[in-house]
Amino acid sequence: MSRPYTKGGGPNRADSRRRRKGDYDRDVLTDRGGHNSSWNAKPDRSRRGSRGGSGPPGKGTGGSDNQVPQSTMMTTLLDLLFQKSSSVIFNRESGMLNLSNFSQSQDLTDVRKSVDFNNVTFCRSLVSVIKSHMGSMLRAVAVNHNKITKLSVFLSALVEADLHIGITALSATGNTIDDLSFIGPLKRFVNLGELVLKENPVTRREDYNSSVIQKVKSLMMLDDKVINRAPLRLPNPIPSSLSQLQFQVLYFLEADVFSAAAEGKWDTLTGVYAKNALFSVSRSEEPIACRIPFDAKHKSDALNPTQRKVMTDDFVFLRKNVPWRNLHVEIHSLRSIACGQTKAVKAINILGGGERKFFSVSHELNGNANVVFLSDNMAVPTCVLTIHGRLFWHWSPIDGGEKIFARDDAPFVSCFFHRTMSLTLDPNGTTWSVHNDMMFLRPDRLLRQESGEKALPMFFANDPMRIEEMRRRYLPQAKTDVMKTIVEAVSSDADVVGFIQNCLAKLPPDQLEIALSASDVMANLLGG
Repeated sequence: MSRPYTKGGGPNRADSRRRRKGDYDRDVLTDRGGHNSSWNAKPDRSRRGSRGGSGPPGKGTGGSDNQVPQSTMMTTLLDLLFQKSSSVIFNRESGMLNLSNFSQSQDLTDVRKSVDFNNVTFCRSLVSVIKSHMGSMLRAVAVNHNKITKLSVFLSALVEADLHIGITALSATGNTIDDLSFIGPLKRFVNLGELVLKENPVTRREDYNSSVIQKVKSLMMLDDKVINRAPLRLPNPIPSSLSQLQFQVLYFLEADVFSAAAEGKWDTLTGVYAKNALFSVSRSEEPIACRIPFDAKHKSDALNPTQRKVMTDDFVFLRKNVPWRNLHVEIHSLRSIACGQTKAVKAINILGGGERKFFSVSHELNGNANVVFLSDNMAVPTCVLTIHGRLFWHWSPIDGGEKIFARDDAPFVSCFFHRTMSLTLDPNGTTWSVHNDMMFLRPDRLLRQESGEKALPMFFANDPMRIEEMRRRYLPQAKTDVMKTIVEAVSSDADVVGFIQNCLAKLPPDQLEIALSASDVMANLLGG
């Protein structure tokens, strides 16, 4: 089990992250120009074997080594085009891919009639080539003037290839998009900050702006116009600083709850929960992906088609059997709460795979826990705490009595968890008992950042992606380090906006230009 807590409070690795580069080229956008712990992580293993293997051909990359993929000619031509023109259509600094007027490419003359962004097969071939050449570097995509009627086809292909996570800007101007069906897949683009659909019939609909803004909540700009969303007034989270007594409670839970669940020591776990304990596991979005990611990051890229099908079926079983409280539709429901010591431990067992022995679990705990001791007017010493982290389901089927994969090499699926627990101390003052355990799970969409660092389950305002969002929304003229200085000096988003409107807006133009380019000058303004 990992030991994420340090005496200094919080994780003992720096919280800095190297993030995405630069702004997007607006001229192009508008067509005008083991993972056990974050603190002792093991390096990823190299890819095992080949993608081939015996068994019937599947939808993905399985099938026999001689399997001929569909649309081989188109895929080959697209691949050759990307090899030849990669430096022209893709900007590595900004991550911008420009596919505007794509059918007019001289290299696609022989198949020009087949270049159809409304065709599922073409979009899948195109996206497979994009993934092969750009992969996680992709940040912005322009598909202007491509006779697109149904943008959802191309967007769905990006989602299927898991390329949608990193995309922050999308332009599809000058097409013939005439309905809002693209909103469905676009909601999956959780980091999309800018969308440009000008010169499309759909923009003339009365409900166009309101529907897009309401349903694609990450957007900051629509058709080159800033979306005015009320800034948050809640204080920004700050890293935890815990006392030795608080750490002792966390160490107890780490050993007797998290490690016991991971190792299947159910008797130990039962002893920690009180006789009248309550346990619930809640979600809003589905935390276990319906489409299992078969890639190197999840150690599942080398599975053959048969293994992939079995793994998928096992996770379908898991999703159906976990006693979720779905907060989208059952916010007031009490039917999925496990009442009593035995039922609480059984529910935790089911969450870890239950009767499916192919599963084992592990936890990656974040050091920013919150621990509060309640003593005033309390007959029994009580502690309420919240722990954040990542839950891993490792998949390793058994063959001949032996697991096919060792734990560190087993394919896995993960999600983030936030767990709030209420504990009481026994009369001797020696042992804590869990009385209420509420667990909330949400998807882990980005296992690792560009730098190789693991994505954190916690939100901090000075996260590089967040800094860039704030800069683009409120102060696009400022340098990134200047915006970081502002965000770290105030306590909320609303304070950022207040400082810009009440202080920076009153500066003479020459002084403002200097302040927006020098973080030390901005720091002096904030301190003054």
